[in-house]
Amino acid sequence: MKISLYFLLVAVSLTAVAQSDFEKDKKQGDEYAKVIESQMGIVDAPQTTAYIDKIGQRLVNQLDTKPFPFTFQIVDQGDPNAFSIPGGHVYVSRGLLALVQTEDELAGVIGHEIMHIMHRHSARQQRKAIIPGILALPGALLASAIGMESGPRPLLGLGKVYLASYGRKQEDDADNYGIKLAAKAGYEPAQLAIILQRLEKEVTFLVGQESKFSMFDDHPMTPDRIKKINATSSTLNVVQQAPFIKTKGELFAQFNDIMVGENPKNGAFLKNTFVHPELNIAIDFPEGWRKENGESAVGASSEKKSVVALTVAGRDYQRDTAAVNFVNNYYSKSRMKPTSDEKKMLKGVEVREIIFSAPSSTQSGLYTLFIPHNGYTYLVYGLTVPDEQNVMRESAKSFRALSAEERNRIEKTVLQVAISNQGESIDAFSSRSQNVLVKEFLQIINDLQKDELEAMPIKIAVRKPY
Repeated sequence: MKISLYFLLVAVSLTAVAQSDFEKDKKQGDEYAKVIESQMGIVDAPQTTAYIDKIGQRLVNQLDTKPFPFTFQIVDQGDPNAFSIPGGHVYVSRGLLALVQTEDELAGVIGHEIMHIMHRHSARQQRKAIIPGILALPGALLASAIGMESGPRPLLGLGKVYLASYGRKQEDDADNYGIKLAAKAGYEPAQLAIILQRLEKEVTFLVGQESKFSMFDDHPMTPDRIKKINATSSTLNVVQQAPFIKTKGELFAQFNDIMVGENPKNGAFLKNTFVHPELNIAIDFPEGWRKENGESAVGASSEKKSVVALTVAGRDYQRDTAAVNFVNNYYSKSRMKPTSDEKKMLKGVEVREIIFSAPSSTQSGLYTLFIPHNGYTYLVYGLTVPDEQNVMRESAKSFRALSAEERNRIEKTVLQVAISNQGESIDAFSSRSQNVLVKEFLQIINDLQKDELEAMPIKIAVRKPY
């Protein structure tokens, strides 16, 4: 009875939204969806995507108003995340799937995003940079949990995806309406609180302290929020309907071979060498320098603040155009002109080397190298103190086409399900199953409370050739 009355009220409120508004949402959302597909990428996992879509459509079928078709896809993002855009587009990240313990949890997250769409939250917000999402978590932190260095972001720097930033009232509404939708679809509504608490444990472990709101300003992860979800859940009647998948082993098997952490297609580090299998390039960075990744460049820095970095300066073979533009822009900002500008051969390719000498012996000079390769002009640049100039230039000139041996060394980390033995320790289980997740992270994503395991399915991660 409570459920029926609730949905009557929701239907009345949603019919107050003009159909033309939903039509605008659909048009806007379809445009955003193309950007997401282009910039972030959609995971090609037909079985897993079909499963997520079945959950989403079960939830959508409980809506009294269906202004447009809903789609549910897995976005190629290693961070645990979920987000939605106008017009019925809902996304869960592959990083989220590592956290999921039950179908009800996944339904709670998806229901939350459906209600953001139905209440036009994102359509009413100013666009804001970065993807916050219900479960946003910095990828560099996650990389440490799977025993890998953080891989670079897409080197081409296509720009940031823009999605809505939600207020806390809107988040509360999405929680409230979303769990009620889940209950009507046969899912346990309190499971949303459980997966949010699991994420909080993950964040606490990775950053070494409890969340202080900053990481979750857009999706507040507060005890009050959990209390509200649990309080509302206790008042709901859950429709009796079996989940699509009934056992943990079958559920975890749905996520087999889903990648964990950064996708090597955006580049990876093999010790001091950065390799990019899609762009077919490699470059060596100085040993002992701290490697960094960014939105549009990859590089390394020394303790003395010297830097060497690689970025894309232009498309096609516009080496000289890119070089001239760089010189002009640099002069407008620094009033410095090149002291050297030469064309040289590097590994059979004509490159352009431009040097801006340091004004004094205590300052850094700028070194640039413009390299045409496979349809792009790459720029390697360095700012160094005098005694690190040679090692920086050696790094810059190491740029090359990716070799077959280097390509064969690239690995990806993927989810698998393994069965523990009764009484087996976590360390013994990890060794036997070839799990690469650190112990604490394995415990968090599987809700393992004791070191001595029962015989049960457990999510692990293993390395496979890319």
